[in-house]
Amino acid sequence: MIEILKKIFGRKFVFPGLNYLCLMGFVIFLLNPEIAFSQEFPEFAKTDSITFALYEKQQWSELIEVGEAAIKNGIDFYYLRMRLGIARYEQQNYRHAIPHFENAIKIYPEDQVAAWYLYYSYLFSGRKSDSKRITPLLNEATKAKMGIKKSLFLDEIYFEGGPAVSNISTLEDNWKNPTAADTIYSSTTYFKGYNYFHGGIRLNILPNLSIYQGYGQLNATAQQNIRDFQEQYKPFKRIARQDDYYANIEYVLPKGFKITGAAHFLWIGYDRRDASYDQIGNLTFDTVAVSEDDYVLSLGVMKEFTFGSLNVSGTYGRLDNDTVSQLGASFVYYPFGNINFYGTTGILNFWDNEGNRTIFTQEIGGRIFKNIWLEGNITIGQLQNYAEKNAFVIYNAPEEINNKYEAVLIYAAPKHLEISLRYRYLERENGTLVYTDFENFTITKTQYPFHSIIGGIKWKF
Repeated sequence: MIEILKKIFGRKFVFPGLNYLCLMGFVIFLLNPEIAFSQEFPEFAKTDSITFALYEKQQWSELIEVGEAAIKNGIDFYYLRMRLGIARYEQQNYRHAIPHFENAIKIYPEDQVAAWYLYYSYLFSGRKSDSKRITPLLNEATKAKMGIKKSLFLDEIYFEGGPAVSNISTLEDNWKNPTAADTIYSSTTYFKGYNYFHGGIRLNILPNLSIYQGYGQLNATAQQNIRDFQEQYKPFKRIARQDDYYANIEYVLPKGFKITGAAHFLWIGYDRRDASYDQIGNLTFDTVAVSEDDYVLSLGVMKEFTFGSLNVSGTYGRLDNDTVSQLGASFVYYPFGNINFYGTTGILNFWDNEGNRTIFTQEIGGRIFKNIWLEGNITIGQLQNYAEKNAFVIYNAPEEINNKYEAVLIYAAPKHLEISLRYRYLERENGTLVYTDFENFTITKTQYPFHSIIGGIKWKF
């Protein structure tokens, strides 16, 4: 770390405890008597001497113990905050380092070393939005030495896509070998899979305000089967196309707050075959073109804390002629103060015209190699028309989805490139409509697996 600072601030840079912080701490101590003399001088001098000695020896754990005890006892000054922040930083506990650098900057806003440390503490602790927000604290010379380019209007480009397939062998066997010999009429639809693509860009409006916009397309294949008095008709094959537009706006506020609003519009079109009996009892068919204009709106508020972040969010929309809404909360936690290991636990309540239900999510992720992360998550509950990730993903399949399991592999190159590979497993339920007479019917449900693989590539400017 010291070698990095030498590169940034020049070869004359020496470990801050030996020159820069000593000088700045003494100057600030003299120029701010309200800080220095609000405590008894002997206690201040003792704390200053002990923490300076520990700082010189790079005994980070001991320094943290002594320094944080002093703060609890009312001894607080710039020099102490910088030492504690750097001690936490050197232990890679960036989230615990952040409050110390924030306090140091409050005392001396022009300090480039404190701003440098705070920038990277945000970045290395999963708070990228906050790192962009505080870039105005860095002067042009410091940003040039750090390799931070002038803020560009175009922030990133993102593409993702891939196939999905279902295992319908059990469904086909059930259809070919019906158990109800006295069935008058039955029908079912197999959803075999789809191909998916999405592309979008994120734009920087201000250092603390950005907008993401993207277009996606999904083409799904399905097969509708109909049986009349045990006579099987030729399957009706169809392709459903879904076009969508997604927009997301992020506004980052001081003190760890972030507001995220999103809108997802979907346009769906497909052909459906309807069956009916004519006046003399013959089964007739009619092909109907179906189109739907759906949407989901999302609003979330996040608050960052030392150990993690709390996010409260809600959605409202219309899907498949049904009004849907959900409200929930999730907590992201970083046990070691960095992104080497993290988890997310969430719970929400979902409402539609049929009532309400509860959905639970759990995610665990971490760094497995230098630039590679692995994440795994489960979502438990009835997920039809459920939305996640600020309404970026909507599970609007025309079948019940009971649970979801995911694994994600992420490669993040040091500067611009990020590549991801996501495997998703859904427990879906197929419904077979069965009439045993002309008035009474049942719907038989069979669970089957649905797999999808999504590859993503992001280029960050």
